[in-house]
Amino acid sequence: MDKSYKRFVAYFDVLGYGKRVENIFIDEEYKIQNKVLEDLEVITKNSNINVINFSDTFILYSHEPGISDTLFEGIIKSSLLLMLLLSIRKSPYLPVRGAMAFGDFLFDKEKNIIIGDALREACSLEKQQEWMGCCLSDSCYEAAKKGADKSFNWFKDNKVLVNYDVPFKTNRFLFFGKQTRKMYVVNIESFSRLWGQETKNMPITQERFIENIFINKGINKKESLFLNKDAIIKLRNTQDFFKYVEKVKPRA
Repeated sequence: MDKSYKRFVAYFDVLGYGKRVENIFIDEEYKIQNKVLEDLEVITKNSNINVINFSDTFILYSHEPGISDTLFEGIIKSSLLLMLLLSIRKSPYLPVRGAMAFGDFLFDKEKNIIIGDALREACSLEKQQEWMGCCLSDSCYEAAKKGADKSFNWFKDNKVLVNYDVPFKTNRFLFFGKQTRKMYVVNIESFSRLWGQETKNMPITQERFIENIFINKGINKKESLFLNKDAIIKLRNTQDFFKYVEKVKPRA
């Protein structure tokens, strides 16, 4: 059993999953998620990151407790890889939204118990966002600045982490505009720069990302997961992010 220590935790949720399970056979869904986990293991098996998957949820967490450049680098790279593996799929596309936190986390694999304040914080923050992205909570940011500043600064300088006005779900008292909060976010567009030549055939561009969202060959167009009002808002907010990172990304 992993003891309850302070760790980096990333929580990801597949959006539109309820509609998906109405339109896909369970054995097909198993093959999809199993393939994602197999691909993800290529990176995580050589890092300090463990993966938990149940239903529409992926949880990444540091195997070792504490704060270090190695642990922070591991959670960022693994989260970026998970987002990539899901977003480059031609059919079906699996849009995800996530958040990272740092704090107490316990996973008892034998008894299947998962608890901890870091998980609660990451889960809560993930559900508040109104786009398809992943942000760092205050606890994660503060921990990285305190004990992993070398890797944090490298990620920031190379635009793997971007300080961005993250769109949040509008509360009922906000009558116009959109509600945002300045936070560091994981920039999926940076993947090819981070991993170099081995990903040269897997570029993440706005066109590829958006195309995958709207073309889901596994589901009839009229039953598409991505045509309701809430999804359109998330899509537009994600498009805005791609336009922003295009302006600020490092030039060769």
